[in-house]
Amino acid sequence: MWYQKPTAGRLTKLVHISKRACDQLGTLVRSIYSSIDEQTATVKQDKSAFTIADGLVQELLSELFEGKVKTIVGEEDSAQVRLDRRPMTVGSLCVPEQHERIIERSRRGMQELGRELEDGGYQDLTVFIDPIDGTREFSTKKGEQCSICIGFSDGGGQAVAGLVYRPIPDGGFLTTNGKISGFVEKLMGELKEERVSSGGAGNKMLMLLEGKGGMYIQDRGVSRWDTCAAQAVIEAYGGLLCRLDREVKAYSNLNGLLAVSKEGRERLGEVREAMRRVEEEEGPSYD
Repeated sequence: MWYQKPTAGRLTKLVHISKRACDQLGTLVRSIYSSIDEQTATVKQDKSAFTIADGLVQELLSELFEGKVKTIVGEEDSAQVRLDRRPMTVGSLCVPEQHERIIERSRRGMQELGRELEDGGYQDLTVFIDPIDGTREFSTKKGEQCSICIGFSDGGGQAVAGLVYRPIPDGGFLTTNGKISGFVEKLMGELKEERVSSGGAGNKMLMLLEGKGGMYIQDRGVSRWDTCAAQAVIEAYGGLLCRLDREVKAYSNLNGLLAVSKEGRERLGEVREAMRRVEEEEGPSYD
């Protein structure tokens, strides 16, 4: 059978749109992950784990690629997903109401991205979707080991492009290698975060971007030469570095700092609330 090999430019566009789709779906996946329980997870007949995240990501990505590619093949093709009526359902599982708004926003996002792809423009390609690769780990709170896998094969059956996307970065509270204050110690406990010790302010910012930590909080003296370059980089990727006492980017040497990745910004309200509770017992060191 004759077929035309996909060009690099077409594939690049397809992967870039897939990445943007995963960026949007990541918010939904993290929301489900934070509240996973027996109501949102089950076991399939083949004894493999299944959660509403599997069905929802499969459904939403299928909506994105429908009519754009030749064939859509997904691990959860058999899952019956109903999103147009309340309650929303995924197989035998009901979607908790708290996720409905994020799902609706994600559907609109997929529709907008779909308009950037020509109808039938990739009819020589088959897309293979594993919506949550590592569902058992996802359902047992080891989400940093999970990924969304989107692969494309050409008419000759060759894998020609793909994306492996980790929606849940490693958790962990990044701190200095040395002694930490009582405030930081208690804040870690309040947030139920494990301590990840490392040196260098710039290095810890890179660790946030690499998903090797969830947040970096420093309540002791920092200098602009320690953080200026790192702030520009982390904010270019959607994260935030600001004063510890309030969300103001401009800071001087002794204000402390709070830094989070793009994904970590979703927890800013939780972090600020935890800080207020801890400060009732012990304030930041600011030494």
